[in-house]
Amino acid sequence: MNGIVLVASMSKAYYTSAVRLACSIRDYSNFPITLFTHESFVQENHRNLFDNIITNIPVHIRAKLWGISKSPYENTLYLDSDMEVVSPEFSKVFDLLEDNDLILTKIRPHVSKEVIISKTTKEKLIYHGGFIMFNHKTHTRRLMENWWTGYTEQQKNWNFPDHYDRNMQRWDQFTLWRLLKESEYNFKIKTPKNDYRWNYIHLYDELGVNPKSKKESESPIIYHYTIPEEFVKQRKFNNRLNLETH
Repeated sequence: MNGIVLVASMSKAYYTSAVRLACSIRDYSNFPITLFTHESFVQENHRNLFDNIITNIPVHIRAKLWGISKSPYENTLYLDSDMEVVSPEFSKVFDLLEDNDLILTKIRPHVSKEVIISKTTKEKLIYHGGFIMFNHKTHTRRLMENWWTGYTEQQKNWNFPDHYDRNMQRWDQFTLWRLLKESEYNFKIKTPKNDYRWNYIHLYDELGVNPKSKKESESPIIYHYTIPEEFVKQRKFNNRLNLETH
């Protein structure tokens, strides 16, 4: 079975956003949705939006990795909670997987800073963590489990060669990069054509929404906004369309 995993931890703002994302998923598809969140966040009138709500999750900045590793589906699509499905094309999203192990979108240079992994090799992080699709094969499942455990260990103990930039300690995408690099299994990873449409990133700032790259002219399938930090800290969030919060 194909299914979608959403994770909302630490701030009620993420839960509110995940509810809105689930509404938009329901507008364009019938995929089952599992939400990983805290029991104190859950409102009864939202339960019918989700096929599963799992609440015994870590209070952690990267609880999404824990949720991903617990996916109940054969093929899983993880989406950041601050996204919105805006196109009927979303109903074909699992067609992207084909015989690949992972489908990932790339970091957009016009909205993200360049992240150098190694001062020696000048390698860079290239994959974005907002849209992650993976299959149910044993090696892929093990990778997802190791991503969570590897990241938490990385936060406790930075014990990597000196040529890695120490800023890598905070990046979960570095953990994934390292696991893939060290794995004996050759994972099949695909970035879809016009991948920006599946993770169409705009960022809030003091002047409004940052403009998209001129090269990325096709309309989005999944719109990815960023919840302003002050709302995350206040644990509340009214969405970008100023709709009434449930």
